[in-house]
Amino acid sequence: MTRPLNHDEASEALAAAALDALDGDEQAAVLLHAEACPICGPELAALRDAVANLAAAAPLPEGEIDSRLARARTRLLARVNADHADRPAGAPETAPGVRPLMIARPRGRFSLTPWVSLALAASVAGVAVLLRDRAALERQVAAARDSVGTLAATRAQLAERDSLVHRLTGPETVVVALAANRGPAASALMFWDRGANSWTMFARAVPPPPSGKTYQVWLVTPTAKISAGTFTPSPSGDAVVTATYPLDRDSLRAVAVTEEPAGGVPQPTGQLVMVGQAK
Repeated sequence: MTRPLNHDEASEALAAAALDALDGDEQAAVLLHAEACPICGPELAALRDAVANLAAAAPLPEGEIDSRLARARTRLLARVNADHADRPAGAPETAPGVRPLMIARPRGRFSLTPWVSLALAASVAGVAVLLRDRAALERQVAAARDSVGTLAATRAQLAERDSLVHRLTGPETVVVALAANRGPAASALMFWDRGANSWTMFARAVPPPPSGKTYQVWLVTPTAKISAGTFTPSPSGDAVVTATYPLDRDSLRAVAVTEEPAGGVPQPTGQLVMVGQAK
C-alpha cells in the first residue's frame, strides 16, 4: 500500500515526478497527492508542460544523426506526455532503452521548476552533441581503415615492383631480343631470371591476330619447343607475358612467337611472327 505524503514531501518531489524519475511507490504517492491538492496539481501540470515544450523545441542536427536524435526525442516526449491515469500504480512508464533521469531531492522549500528546465535543455543538447561526436568518430574510423587498406595495397605494389625490377636486372637474368619475322613492325624482349625460373616478355607494335587465332610464345631448346603461354595484344599493340618454367642454364637456343588457334597448341604449327636468338 502506498504511504500518503504530506504537502511538503509531495511538493519537494514534484519536479522528479514530472520526469518520472521516482521509484514506483513514491511516484504513485506524489501523483495521488497532486490529484487532490489545489497547489501541487497545477504545479505538476506546469512542470510536465515545460518538459514537453523543451523536448519538442530542441533543434535537430543535420545529416544521418537526424533520425537517431528524433527517435530519442520522441521517446522523451512519450515519457513526459503519457497519461499517468492509464498507468498501473507503482509502474511509471519509461520508453525502451531510455534510462530515467535521476534528480536529487533538495532540502527545504523552494521551486525546482527552473532547475528542471535547465537540466532537460542540457540533456537534450547533450544527446545531440554525443550523436554528432559519434558520427565524427565513425567517419574517422572509416578513414583510418581506408588509409590502412591503401597502405597495404601500396606496399603490395611496391613489393611487386621490386620483384619485377629484380627479375629484369638481377645478375641471373638473361635477355633475348625478338624481332618480327617479316617486316619491321613487332618486337619484344624476353627476360629470363635463371635463379627464379621466371620468364617475362614485353612486346610492342604487335598487330591483332586474325579471328579465331592467338599468339603463342615458345622456348626453343636443342630437343624441344616449350610453350610459355599465349597472349592477345592490347589495342595499342602492347603485351606482357609471364611464365615460370625451369630450364637448364645452357639449353635455351631461341624464343619464338607463332600464330596459333585460340587456346594454343602443344607444338607450334602456325606462322612465325617473331623470333630471337639466345646468346
